[in-house]
Amino acid sequence: VCQGLLAALKEECVAAGAEVVHLGEGTRLGVVGSGSVYRFGIAGPLDASDGDPILFRAGDREVEGVFLSCEDRVVQLTLDDDLGAHVPAGGELLLDAPWMVARLRERVREAFEIGVETPRLFNLPNALRTLGIGEITVASAGLTPDYEDDRRPLNEAQEQALGIALRSPLSIIASPAGTGKTLTLGALIEACYRAGLRTLVAAPSNVALDLVMLQACERLEGDEEFTKAEVLRLGGDAGDPLRIAYGPHVILDDVIARLRPKLQARLTKAQVDLDAAAAALTRRRATSACDDAEIRLLREALSSARAHQREVRREARDYGRSLTGSARVVGATLARVFLDPTLGGFDVVIIDEASMAHAPAVFVAAGLA
Repeated sequence: VCQGLLAALKEECVAAGAEVVHLGEGTRLGVVGSGSVYRFGIAGPLDASDGDPILFRAGDREVEGVFLSCEDRVVQLTLDDDLGAHVPAGGELLLDAPWMVARLRERVREAFEIGVETPRLFNLPNALRTLGIGEITVASAGLTPDYEDDRRPLNEAQEQALGIALRSPLSIIASPAGTGKTLTLGALIEACYRAGLRTLVAAPSNVALDLVMLQACERLEGDEEFTKAEVLRLGGDAGDPLRIAYGPHVILDDVIARLRPKLQARLTKAQVDLDAAAAALTRRRATSACDDAEIRLLREALSSARAHQREVRREARDYGRSLTGSARVVGATLARVFLDPTLGGFDVVIIDEASMAHAPAVFVAAGLA
C-alpha cells in the first residue's frame, strides 16, 4: 500500500506542471506571526482555492506561502518571508506546484515509517481505514455524548450519527446539503471537548474550516477555559466572520498578540526597523554621489534588521507551537496538516468535506488520532 501510494504521488509529481501567474506590483497589507500578507495585481482570474499552498518566485528567490483570495484582478497571499513594503512587478506565483506534491509524498513516507516503528505517534491502522483497508466496527457502548448547547438541538438522525462516531474508529457522515452535517460536527467537537479529548479539525478549504470552527466556538464560548487558548484556529487566513466574533480567543496570531503583547510589539518594531533600513538603502542608491562604504554599511544594517525580524518571528512561531501543543481543539486546513510535521497527539480527528480532499492528505490527517 505504501509503495503504491508513493508511486502514484511520484507520477503525479512528475506530471504536475505548475500554473505560473505573472504578478504586477505588490503591496504589503500587514504582518502576522505566520508571515506577511501581500496584495498583487494580476492579468486575469485564477483557478485556486483559499488555503492552497503557493510558491512566490522573483529571480533566484523563492518564498512559500498560502493563497488567500482573488477578486477584481487582485490576489492576496500570505508569504513566509517579508519582501518589504512594496514589491516591484515581475514576480511569479506558482500554483499546483510539483514541490507541494513532493512534500505530501515525503510526509506519507514518513507516516508509514513512524506508524510501523512508533505507533503511538502515527495511527497507521486508522489511516489505512480511510483507504478502505481494515475492519471498521461500531462498539455497543462507548463515550456518552455530552453537549450543553440547547440552542442547537440535534434531531434523531444527527444524534445517531454522533453516537456512532463516538463508538467507532472511523465513521463517515454523509447527507444532502442543508441537513445539518456542520451542526452535527459542532456537537461532536463539543462532546469530545467536554470528555477531555484532544481534537484536530481539518478541511480542504479555509471556508469549510471556518464554518466548523464557528460552530465549535459558539458551543464552547461559555466554558471558563475558552479564553485560555484551548480552542485554536491555525493560519492567518481565517475569514471575517470567525475573526470578528472570536479572533482574539481563537485565531492563533491574534491569540499570541493578546497573550504576549510585548512579543507582538517586538514583531511590529522589527518590521518598522526593517522597512526603515530598506528605505534608507533605496534613498542612498538613488543619489548621484554613491559612497561605496556608506552603501556597504546600509546593506549591513538591512541584513541585521532582516535577521532580527526572523529571530522575533521564530520566537512567535515557537510560542504558537507551544499553545497549539496544549490546545484541546485545533483547526487547520489539510494542507497545513501535512506541511506541518509538529502537529500531533490528538485523540480525535474530524475532517470536513473529506470527499473533496486529496486522499493522501486525508490519510496523513487520519493517522494523527
